[in-house]
Amino acid sequence: MDESVKSLLGLLERAREDSAILDSPELNEGLDRLRGLGPVRVKCPKCRATVSWWALHPAEPSVVFNSLGPRRRHLRKDQIPPDQLGPQPPKPFDDWSLGPMDGRHSAKNVDPTGGSNRWRFTCRRCGAQSTYTRATMLRMFVQWVATGQHGPIIAQ
Repeated sequence: MDESVKSLLGLLERAREDSAILDSPELNEGLDRLRGLGPVRVKCPKCRATVSWWALHPAEPSVVFNSLGPRRRHLRKDQIPPDQLGPQPPKPFDDWSLGPMDGRHSAKNVDPTGGSNRWRFTCRRCGAQSTYTRATMLRMFVQWVATGQHGPIIAQ
């Protein structure tokens, strides 16, 4: 395992006790080299259906998620030459529609403070629920990187 990934995992482990670490420049800078990876599929721990797709936020130390995942270029009908496109978001968001589509999403904000630190994901197939804090989602993503970025993240 790469030393920088080990360092990130250590910081995220400490964030369980000290949530201020989540807003530290050290953590955000450590995540910089991982930005652009993904989106990675997150699967249900019970039935293995896709629950969500995750990637790191392009500037903040948080995970961005979407139920529908990336668009497939070969399925899109709006093939516009790259020179005619306006500015595109950075990778991996350049081919990924962010936000809930049609008002449907597999995650519900369940943060008792009204913030965005706790999310509950529900499997559409079997109804299993998994609740994660921002730190847990970041730790799961970094662990996915540490294992070689093969396959999906299995929800816990």
